[in-house]
Amino acid sequence: MTSPMLLLATALTLLLGDAFELVRVSQAGSYKVAYSLVRVLGANRDTLAEARTDQYGRVRIELPPGTYPAEAVDGRTTYRFNLTITGGKALKRIELK
Repeated sequence: MTSPMLLLATALTLLLGDAFELVRVSQAGSYKVAYSLVRVLGANRDTLAEARTDQYGRVRIELPPGTYPAEAVDGRTTYRFNLTITGGKALKRIELK
């Protein structure tokens, strides 16, 4: 018989998100996108998750595994990209152009 605590621990492990590092790339060079707002969007462009990057441009998104459209607001510029959440522990770098 499976214990309820084991089921809960397994479910929480699946829901733990991935860590991403946002980097702005331009002809002048690249820099980490610090303190920007990141939104993960649903099918109707509704917000599924929202978080701010830290001083190093890192953010953790906690959603079930899948690929989601997302946007990051850095100053007056909004960057659109896709996030793939796998449940892995490695930091994933996303280059915004």
